[in-house]
Amino acid sequence: CNGLEIIKVEKGNKRYYDEGNCLIENDTKKIIAGCNSSIIPNDIKIISSGAFAGHRDLVKIAIPSSVEKIERWAFNNCDKLESIIVDKNNAKYYSEGNCLIEKDTKTLIAKSKNNAIPNDIESIADGALLGCHELRSITIPNSVKKIEKGAFNNSCDNLDSIIVEAIEPPVFYGTYPWAFRNYNTPVYVPKESIDAYKAANEWKDLKNITTIEDK
Repeated sequence: CNGLEIIKVEKGNKRYYDEGNCLIENDTKKIIAGCNSSIIPNDIKIISSGAFAGHRDLVKIAIPSSVEKIERWAFNNCDKLESIIVDKNNAKYYSEGNCLIEKDTKTLIAKSKNNAIPNDIESIADGALLGCHELRSITIPNSVKKIEKGAFNNSCDNLDSIIVEAIEPPVFYGTYPWAFRNYNTPVYVPKESIDAYKAANEWKDLKNITTIEDK
């Protein structure tokens, strides 16, 4: 529903209601679906998986302090998303550099189209980069220890390079069938770690691993 701009629920519906152009489940305060013009209400508890998926004209999103759970892929394929702001009083999530991050695990949940991954991120979630089709290069900072399979799905089509600053190859985990969309994408790693990357699960399947120093 890429062009969806308005969501309305008929008055009298006992299970759902609309507010801020969002479809909300009454009992759980869960956003089931949003649209390009959505404003997330201040009493929302959960943003469901795929709630904003495919809204390619969504430019900005603000997460209120009330949100306790954001399910994976909530913002996938939001190609034009430029701004992600989380209320400073939210106990579970924060934003940095227009990236959505889970506090306890330092996991990147979603990022805007052109912003860098912050240097304190420890994990990259499945779908975190999904839809970032304009990316030509991405740098994975030294802080990243693990990457969920599917993080790069459908977002590596146009990548010219992946730069990985981590000395220890980040561990891939999860049930998604593959780690990378394109195994021919050039990957640059620290010189002292090139042998480790060429031996590590998933990384070793890449066809073009070389050193950052040779980039």
